[in-house]
Amino acid sequence: MRPSRAIALALLSALACGRVDYQGSSVSDASPNPDGPSADGDVQPARVDRGLVVRYPLSDLGATVSSVGPESLSLTVTNEGGLQTVSPATGSGWRFTAAGAGDRACAPVSGSMLESLNGSTTGSIEVVVDIRSGVDSRSRLIDIGDNGDWSFSLGYSQIDTSIVFSFDQSGIDFGVWLDDLSTRGRAVLTAVFDSSEASADNRISLYIDGDRQGAPMRAQDIGLNQPIAFGGTEQLCIGNRNIGARTPDGDILYAAYYQSALTPAEVAQNAEALLAFDD
Repeated sequence: MRPSRAIALALLSALACGRVDYQGSSVSDASPNPDGPSADGDVQPARVDRGLVVRYPLSDLGATVSSVGPESLSLTVTNEGGLQTVSPATGSGWRFTAAGAGDRACAPVSGSMLESLNGSTTGSIEVVVDIRSGVDSRSRLIDIGDNGDWSFSLGYSQIDTSIVFSFDQSGIDFGVWLDDLSTRGRAVLTAVFDSSEASADNRISLYIDGDRQGAPMRAQDIGLNQPIAFGGTEQLCIGNRNIGARTPDGDILYAAYYQSALTPAEVAQNAEALLAFDD
């Protein structure tokens, strides 16, 4: 076959598949991902950054772990021997090998954007986890709190296999959803808080892998425009509270805080990207 004829046929085939635009430049069916391609090289949908405060794609274990995003907050790693790295094809992370241990990564809440969470009527928490078990008194997945009380946190309780959400320094469980995470394997959990919602039923929501879950099994009343409330001495911790003894038994691969209340479409977009690759 003559070269010109082969080129023409290849171009027609590409046009038929929607892979070439009218100027002849290559295009992709997926939007670009600033966080990088998946493990198999495919380009994944971009992660939503609206209202992003801090994001931690967990990988190597060192003395500290640095954030990615508008706010810089390095967490100090405490490894009492139960913290390891894992490297599945979908992205690396940390393995907490025993529930109720002292391993953690923490730092005092600081910086204008982190401080702006205090008093906000909106916020979102996003984590990628693979949990085998937890402690009855709420293993922390990601936690902003102090001296055992949590102020803006997502945890897992083994006693009733539930996911637990709180947003003020009282330590009250504002939302409790029954879900045995040990049966799920790797999952993206997203908790969305928006107390400006007219309906009280819509002021807290939990999503798993981008799918909104039903009403919580237990819920504390949330007032209209009730804010996220810090006591003033909080620390941000991954995998524990700042005084320890609340690790899960399982993997935490990624964690992020947003000041915005992510929309269902944004939650789904991030979940799709994170399920493909979380680094």
